[in-house]
Amino acid sequence: MQHVMQYNGNNGEKLSENLHIYTLNSWFNIGPSKRYTRMVLEGIFKKKEGKLAPAPEPRLSELSDENAELALRSEFYRKIIEKYAAMINEYEEKTVPELKSLINRSDQTIQELRGKFTTDLLEDKMRRGGTSADYVYSTDFLFIADKIFRHCQGLRHIHANLAVSFWLSMKEVEELGAADPFDRAILLCTLLRAFEGDAKIRVLEMENNLIHPVIMMGFEGRKFVLDASQQAALLTSFSGADTEEVLKSFNYDGNKYIKSAYEFNDDEYSEF
Repeated sequence: MQHVMQYNGNNGEKLSENLHIYTLNSWFNIGPSKRYTRMVLEGIFKKKEGKLAPAPEPRLSELSDENAELALRSEFYRKIIEKYAAMINEYEEKTVPELKSLINRSDQTIQELRGKFTTDLLEDKMRRGGTSADYVYSTDFLFIADKIFRHCQGLRHIHANLAVSFWLSMKEVEELGAADPFDRAILLCTLLRAFEGDAKIRVLEMENNLIHPVIMMGFEGRKFVLDASQQAALLTSFSGADTEEVLKSFNYDGNKYIKSAYEFNDDEYSEF
């Protein structure tokens, strides 16, 4: 799966043809998702190949009859999609307001998940003999955040291997039970925001020319870096008081943090 974004910091209009665009890539079922993007400080996105790439796909002759049929069908669908790649890319480009709108707390799927996590919380309270029958941010948020994080962490990894840009909706992610790092980050951030969380998606520049989205979450003076693309625990990894100090300890697939590019949620957008 890939994502391509365009924006104009002044009025949110799509930029002209000379806009440079970076692409973001990830893969399915062969390890941690990787998507490559980069934002230049002038506010321009540019297409760029990542240095790392998915492992080569096996030849059809090396697969069982059933797997060969699935692989052939997949290749057939790829041909059709790539035939209309230009049209899809144009439709899927995002301005800054459109990017922020992806964090949609009123989305039906988000509301359904919010209900599920709230039920889990209230059942846990009853088991522990609690008296409150409602969600209370100050005492319940970290319990909920842990549930949300593990849910997003449990999604399978996707690699569409297509030369097109597209975004999955919350409903599509849940139906597939799978997501790339960016769609995963959007789901995680939106669910945290649905429970009043102080959360933003921040895109980080990493070693080896990798760019990776994470969630910056604040709670009672503490800062958390959440990455549901990895198997780290929520509350024991990458937490501390100072944002930069937290990020200095962060790595993705062995690549260390270099600097922040930009961050956003449904209310804010900022560049670094």
